[in-house]
Formats: sequence, structure tokens, C-alpha cells
Amino acid sequence: MQRLTFPLLVLAALVSVVWWPVDDPGFERYHLPKELWLSACAVALVAGLRLERDRVTLAALGLGALTCVSAAFAITPLLALRGAGLVVVATTLFLSARTLSELEGRLVRAAVVLGASVVALVALGEVFGWWAGLSSTGRAPGSTVGQRNMVAHLLLVVSPAAWTLAARERRPALRGLALLAVALLAAGVLVTRSRAAWVSAPAVALGWWWFHQRSWGVLLTLGAAVAVAASITPRVHWNSKRPYAETLEHLVDAKTSSGHGRLVQYEATAQLVLQHPLLGVGPSNWRVAYPTVSPPSDPTLHDTGLGTGRLVNSDWLALASEQGLVAVLVAALLAALTVRRAWTQGEGPLAVATVVALVGVGLFDAVLQLPAAAACAALILGTCARSDDAPPLARGSQVAWAMLLLFITGFAVLRMRGLVERARGGTDALEAALRWNPADVDARFELTEAYVLDGDCVRAGPHVRALRAALPHHPRARAFE
Repeated sequence: MQRLTFPLLVLAALVSVVWWPVDDPGFERYHLPKELWLSACAVALVAGLRLERDRVTLAALGLGALTCVSAAFAITPLLALRGAGLVVVATTLFLSARTLSELEGRLVRAAVVLGASVVALVALGEVFGWWAGLSSTGRAPGSTVGQRNMVAHLLLVVSPAAWTLAARERRPALRGLALLAVALLAAGVLVTRSRAAWVSAPAVALGWWWFHQRSWGVLLTLGAAVAVAASITPRVHWNSKRPYAETLEHLVDAKTSSGHGRLVQYEATAQLVLQHPLLGVGPSNWRVAYPTVSPPSDPTLHDTGLGTGRLVNSDWLALASEQGLVAVLVAALLAALTVRRAWTQGEGPLAVATVVALVGVGLFDAVLQLPAAAACAALILGTCARSDDAPPLARGSQVAWAMLLLFITGFAVLRMRGLVERARGGTDALEAALRWNPADVDARFELTEAYVLDGDCVRAGPHVRALRAALPHHPRARAFE
């Protein structure tokens, strides 16, 4: 089964950018298909998994184990399945990627760059009017990940792999294709107008360039791509007549707009960390606990639905608040050990630049909490920190791991069926969606609200009780009488 590891990881790199065109206003149509396919790939990978018993492996397994324990003690365990499942899948991809040969590792990274290039090309097409309707409403250019910030984060995380590919390739035709990918990713980051990506990009690019023998060709390609993209008038309906200039002017503005909201959210979330320092509130349970610390007039709360977003706008605060401070320390140790191992394999500049990108954008937004970026980062870093001696996984451990991943995949299938049912619209469709996916608290709130407004207390009653049980601290869930 070991011979299947390479094609399965190539497949994982490509499916990390798929989406499903159902009529749903949320982001699940973008993220859930990725989670489903990636978990299915992870199940198949376990049969051929080999583990080197080194500190990198121990740190990765430790982070996965801490996540599972945190999920078991979560405020709402059913909601924790999604976040914990993503960590387990990413860990499987990372450890499997470590077992590849040097050539296979480079080909997997090329597949990651290819997938990200498709995302960039679709985003550029939206910006310059080639096609429309792919992004979530008001979030263009969202490409196949739904929202422009998510596009920028993914492209920046993958960019160092594209730069490395272009710098190393000596065959003119392939080098030209690699430089084209470099240009697409750079232009994609620019047109998204993502402040987190714009702030982080110079450090990522200059850090990689400094350590990677000063590759001028890549640097010139980056500059040319940004200049060309910036000079063409975009056709996305921005709120500003000078979209790029305005983003640059407010690049580090924390007093207005989303910058102020993030600071409020960060300060409140830090209180959750202090209240639950060991195991956190549980994966994907930030939205469950956040109302207990949210200050009055919190600008990050919405006027519609449950009000709170699904994810905190910072990977590292999410990790600290949901899985505890020990998990943060283990994640930092894993990053350091991975970079150290990558340096001995000749992949140090790529690993450093990728980690810098993850730290930079992860400080300001949800990046590794989403499947596309998590899978791509796991594959890139795993191929950088290749194993020297990796014996097969013990049979008992292999069966247990596979059973856990099968459970995660089955849960993703149920969620996907629920999403399809929900897209049909109406209360009957929402009832059917909740039968398949009881963890969909947004659908349950929508259905409960519809029954209450219709005065149908009999049908609303079970959903009111379920909503209160899932969101015990949420004022909008408690408001139903």
C-alpha cells in the first residue's frame, strides 16, 4: 500500500481546491466538499502509513492527541467533531508526506502549486470580468474558496513552494510554467486586497529570497505580476474608486472597520484562554463560548442569524482558546522541529517561508482552520521534513487510526447530505437537513425562528431545546420562549 501514498497525496493536493455549486448562502459549499475528499484520502493513506520515531512525529501526534482530548471535553462535543477532524486529517497528510522520496515530494508540491494556480486564475477572472457567480455574495473574488481573504491566505501560503519550483527548474519550458504560477499567485494576492496577506507578503518573499541564493528571476517575476495586475482596472464592484490605494492607506489601521472589530474580538477571546487554559473550550466551540466574554456593542457580532461567526479571526487565538495553551506550545515546537529537519534536507528556505506565511496571516485571520490552506501547508511542510527511516505503523494502531478517519469521513458525508437538503429551501428541507446533520446550529436557528414567527410552538419546542443545549451561553438561542 506504500506505493499508493504518492498518488493519493497528489490527489489530496488537487481536491483541496474543489467546491460544490449548491444554492447555499454560507461557506459550507466551499469548505465541506474539501473536507470530505481530504478525509477520504486520509483514510486510504493510513494503510500505507510509515512513521519515523523522531521528535517531529511525536510533536505531530501530540498535537493530534491533544485536539482529540479537547474535543472529548468540549462544551458541545458534536460541534467539536468538525475542528478535531480537520486536525486529524491534516496530521495524516503531514506524516504521510514525510515518507515520500525527494522527487515525489517535489511533484506533490508541484501539484499543490497547480491547485493554487487554478484558484488564482479563477479569482483573477472574477476581478477582470471573465466570469461571475462563483464567490459568496459580496465576497468576490472568492474563487473556489468563497471569500477573497481566504483566497489571499491560501495563495500566500503556497507561494514559497512556487518560488522554489521556479528557482530550481533548469528546463526552459518547465521553468516558464513555474514562473507563470509565480505570477498568477502574486497577482491573485494583490487583487484580493487582503490586508493580512499584504502585510505578511514582503516578509515572506524577502525571507525566502535571502536564504534561497538570491533568485532574481523569481523576484522580478513577482514585481512584474503585481505591477501588471495593479495597472488594470478591476471589474469587481468595490466600494472605493481607488481600491488598491485605499487598502494600502488602511493597511495597519486598527481604529476603524474590521481592524477595530478584530482587536475587540481578540481581547475578548483572550479572556476565554485565561478561563480555559489547559484544554480550551473544545475545537470549533469558540462560537459556543464567545458570548460569555463578548463586550457590549461588539462590532464583530452580526444582526442576522446567531450573530457570531463560526471561526475566530486568528488561528493562534483559536488554537489557544479552543485547544489550550499546551496545544499552542506543541504547535510551536512542531513548527520549529519541522524547520530544523527541513534544513538538513536542503528545504530550509521553503519551510521557513511557509511557516512565516502561516504565522503572519494566521495572526489576523482564520487560515489553518479551513481545509484548503491546512491541507496545502501539511503537504508542503511534510515533504520538506522527509523521514530517513520510517517503519510501518503497527497493525493495531493502523486499525484504530483508520476507524477514527472513517468516522470523520462518515460525519462529513452526513454534513454534505444535510447541506444538499438545506439548499432546497423551506422548513421541510431544513427538517431533513437536521436529520442528517444535527450539528448544523445555523439551520436549527433558522428553522426555530421560522416556527416561532408562525406561532407553531409544538414544532418549535424540540428545536428550542436542542439549540439551547448546543449553545448554552448564546443569548439568541436563549431568547426563544
